Amino acid sequence: MSTLRKSILGPAIAVAAMLMATSAVAQDLSVGDKAPSINIEHWLSDGNGKFDKVAEFEEGKVYVVEFWATWCGPCIASMPHIVELQNKYAESGVQVISVSDEDLDTVEEFLERDVRGEDKTYAELTSAYCLTTDPDESVYDDYMLAAGQNGIPTAFIVGKTGNVEWIGHPMEMDEPLDMIVSDSWDLEEWKKSQEAEAAAEAAVMDLIQKIGPMVNEGEFEEALEAIDEEMAGTDNEQLQSILKQIRFSILMESGGEQLVGAFNEMVEENKKDAMMLNQISWAIVEKHMAGGEVSEDMINAAAAAAELAVEQEPEDGAILDTLAHLLHMQGDLDRAIEVQEKAVEYAGDQFGSDLSDYLDELKAEKEEAGGGR
Repeated sequence: MSTLRKSILGPAIAVAAMLMATSAVAQDLSVGDKAPSINIEHWLSDGNGKFDKVAEFEEGKVYVVEFWATWCGPCIASMPHIVELQNKYAESGVQVISVSDEDLDTVEEFLERDVRGEDKTYAELTSAYCLTTDPDESVYDDYMLAAGQNGIPTAFIVGKTGNVEWIGHPMEMDEPLDMIVSDSWDLEEWKKSQEAEAAAEAAVMDLIQKIGPMVNEGEFEEALEAIDEEMAGTDNEQLQSILKQIRFSILMESGGEQLVGAFNEMVEENKKDAMMLNQISWAIVEKHMAGGEVSEDMINAAAAAAELAVEQEPEDGAILDTLAHLLHMQGDLDRAIEVQEKAVEYAGDQFGSDLSDYLDELKAEKEEAGGGR
């Protein structure tokens, strides 16, 4: 079976470790700090001649420094939106600089690909803004590592004074970018919201210390009761979301009738987040692969969630691989092979070997069943 990992939700203790690791990262770059200069090796587009190469940020202008990669499905899915924002604000002094850390050949090969469903290449699509690659990773180090960011796509908005004003997912930067351009951005208010998020994580850590021994001793019902009590006592949406993830991870460990309901609740709350849908669906696959009991209802629910993720990210090899596994678990071998072939096609070099091995397994099973292709 495929060994491709998809950052699944683990038991509650694993979630706690994740939060602690995130909190422990030393940050040398924070919102409000002076933005580091950038030394990019390869500039592949310049907004069709509108923009110059940048090393130092010019006062009075706004810059978006966004990090992406050719293998990153959400990065590619964000490109049309980035184009829209660049076109909208080009005359307002906004310059988008999108930075990969891959080698030049890899990026150029990607840019030659056709955009799915459109009569244009990715080079033509991204020509509206500055798409670059910086293989020595100096810009990545100065921004992503310095700010303690460990996932892409991530955008840094550099304001008119040359300071970092906002950090987040490029699909979520419409409002802050508009307010920064119009000089109505309240940095201190945004910092307060970030502090509230940090407080939510601290509350989670306190809960983990309480339920950790319960989980380790297999006292799952007691742990779930403690989580339900915490959820009932807070209206913090972020905290509620994290608690539901931990609750789901414990149910994954313990099994039981509540698992399908918890799964469907997470699907409903994350129905527009293909990556989260993929993570929770893959968790079901892994439970099955590890020999855990997975009901037919649970398999069907996970397959439906994976189908929804594929609708949103039809060229993401990891998501397609998840769907292929679940189709196989449903007994639909022919469609599993069809989907896995697409997974191999879109995965490229990063996970291609793992996915190809699983495709070979599916085809061998079909031949053994007397239906060789």
